[in-house]
Amino acid sequence: IKELQQRLKAMKDRIAAAQEGTLQQQQKQQRSIQRFGMNKAVAVKKKSASPIQLKKRINAMRDEWRKRKMMCMDFVEQLADGMEKKVKDVVKLMELETDEMSNVQMPPKHDVS
Repeated sequence: IKELQQRLKAMKDRIAAAQEGTLQQQQKQQRSIQRFGMNKAVAVKKKSASPIQLKKRINAMRDEWRKRKMMCMDFVEQLADGMEKKVKDVVKLMELETDEMSNVQMPPKHDVS
């Protein structure tokens, strides 16, 4: 009987440890979601923004796109210079897809006055 009680206690301890591990894993995943902003559904449930706020946000995203595009193209130009090739050849060699190749145009900046 003592042996069965010990085995039962050991089994209960393992179950409790597994449940605790699962809880810790869920908490870690929740922190990751909060940290990296993966939970986009929560953002949608917030109250709707005014048109001016939306225009400001669109302008901010547009400016960020423009900055990143300029940094990327600057890198490609420097790489082409280092390789002593044309930018067009480097883009083709690296199989990059540019906005121009995809016929994507940057949207105009909204007037927020």
